[in-house]
Amino acid sequence: FDIGQPINPVTGEINLGTDTSMVGATCTPWVRVNFILGPWSSPSDTTLYYGRTWLQAYNEIINGFVEKGIQVYALIGAEAYSYPAGILEQYPGADSSASVAWLDQYTYNFIQIVDYFKDRVHVFESYNEPNNWTNSSTAIVHPAWFALMLQNIYLNAKLFNGHNVDPAWQQVTLVSGALFTFDLNTGGSYIIDTYWYGKNVFAWDWTYAQTGSYPLDGFGQHIYVEQGSSDVAVIGTAMNTNLNDYWNNIYVYETDLNKKILI
Repeated sequence: FDIGQPINPVTGEINLGTDTSMVGATCTPWVRVNFILGPWSSPSDTTLYYGRTWLQAYNEIINGFVEKGIQVYALIGAEAYSYPAGILEQYPGADSSASVAWLDQYTYNFIQIVDYFKDRVHVFESYNEPNNWTNSSTAIVHPAWFALMLQNIYLNAKLFNGHNVDPAWQQVTLVSGALFTFDLNTGGSYIIDTYWYGKNVFAWDWTYAQTGSYPLDGFGQHIYVEQGSSDVAVIGTAMNTNLNDYWNNIYVYETDLNKKILI
């Protein structure tokens, strides 16, 4: 079950789609919650909208699911910090300092949210569909910036500030933002480029040496294939094509076979 907009992004009002009775009636064991910022300036903003701070609003949402025995899969994407259009499309880009500044603030918000909810939520996914196109044929996040984003999140969650010896932080699973894949794009080229930039431009090998892992615990993937088809065999073949190519490109560089694709 996917709740893409748990609060109204303008007013901060909790949306009716988060009603635990309604979600529970689907018998789903998991719900994907998008931690959007809405009208607040940051997750720590104490301004009241509809009588709640950002943290109070999301505490109400998350506690409702947890109390019903529904596990939460958290998406902390671009809506967790205001995203200036086009800023990450090119690497290094026209204004790399602005790109780095955005990534720093996004990472800060990401880590704040993980810190608030890691006692109840254990799976956190980053930027949603970074390889999706904008108005042209360009990915909204260049794989180099995606590599740096994953590195920043991982180091701040799993290593820095004593988190490497804190079980509460070590139990957190960090999933790469789910790639958009369809009949003509398996996500394989984007993920292998992400690893290449991570290892050859940024500090992924150092991260591996310090943490025992490249900076992600799992691989997000969205699969849109054979849209409109009702042929199970055709759909299954297309899905397997995307899964296999994505997996094979991941393991050109990845070494930990225990990491999984999360769809």
